[in-house]
Amino acid sequence: MSIARCQEQLDSESSHANLFYQRIQEWIKRSEELLRLNSQINPEDSASQIGSRATSKSSSRKSRRSSHSGSNRSGTSSLAFARAKEAARIAELEAEVAVLEKRRSLEEQKLRLQQGQERLTLETELAKSKAKEQVLSSIMELARCSFVPNPINLESRKGERKVEPPITGLEAKPVGANGQLSVAAGCSTLNPGVAEWHRRPSVTNRKDRAVESEHSGASSSPSERAFHEMLGLHHHQNALQQQQNKIVEMLATQQKKSNLPQQRVPIFNGDPMDYGAFVRAFENVIESKTSSSSERLYYLEQFTSGDVKELVRSCHYLPPERGYQEARQLMKKKFGDNYRIVTAYETNALNWPEVKAEDSISLDRFYIFLMRCKNAMECSKYLTN
Repeated sequence: MSIARCQEQLDSESSHANLFYQRIQEWIKRSEELLRLNSQINPEDSASQIGSRATSKSSSRKSRRSSHSGSNRSGTSSLAFARAKEAARIAELEAEVAVLEKRRSLEEQKLRLQQGQERLTLETELAKSKAKEQVLSSIMELARCSFVPNPINLESRKGERKVEPPITGLEAKPVGANGQLSVAAGCSTLNPGVAEWHRRPSVTNRKDRAVESEHSGASSSPSERAFHEMLGLHHHQNALQQQQNKIVEMLATQQKKSNLPQQRVPIFNGDPMDYGAFVRAFENVIESKTSSSSERLYYLEQFTSGDVKELVRSCHYLPPERGYQEARQLMKKKFGDNYRIVTAYETNALNWPEVKAEDSISLDRFYIFLMRCKNAMECSKYLTN
């Protein structure tokens, strides 16, 4: 049970107790009002109103009897009122005790829930601290295992290893007249059949060092092997990170493209002036997204009409790769030739309807057509006029 639910139950019980208390108070008030009204009526007044005043004796006897009965009723009413008042008080106290007991129970539950939440928070923090301590301990252990000695110490050790004891049996002679050092052989002789010894070049490149470490193998120390393993792991992680970044960039680019409006390929009906725009739209929207020549040929037929559609349809009898290339070549030869395009623009310009000076809309249309002609014929070799 949560704290909010306990609070709601406490509020509900408190409201019920308050309502019961109000009802008891109203009942007590009504009883007191009724008793007060009954006590204000005198017995003499009621007897004088009911009886006749014929004789003084009869009236006095009736008055004494009425007074005696009225006093009895008044005492009985007082006792009933006191008893009802005490009963109401008892009921009120019992209701308060019940509400107090429920309130105490709910407060205990609320306190237990709060303590449980605090304990859970402390346990969570303790678990986090233990996890961090374990990670730091493992990192320190890995760093201790992958410790690389100081290069200066390595060089000094290498220098120490270079110092070798002199070869027994060889005696150095002073330099002769020809400037050469002569060595006298003792009891030990050199083997002339052994190949000449050459010093290995120092490794300066990172890749050469890696190859050297691979060739050395068992001769390298555990710390050096751990260092090379960590270095290789680091390079592998960098490569994975770069690959992940490329994938994220590709996804972002694809998302941006998907948010753009959908591209549409216009239907080509054989007008040479629309051939260039149709080819560019078809290559960007269809050809760049499909690698199958058969699909490209069907799409080419779908976005053409009239004689062009029949021309493309005739290429379905050929193999897909050859059929698509043949359809593109036939379309370019029949509708995309520069001479045909220039001729179409020239014919359209000469047959343009007459434009009046006051017709601004027609002038704008003719201006746009002329700009289209200019842009289309800039690279045409047939533009002579």
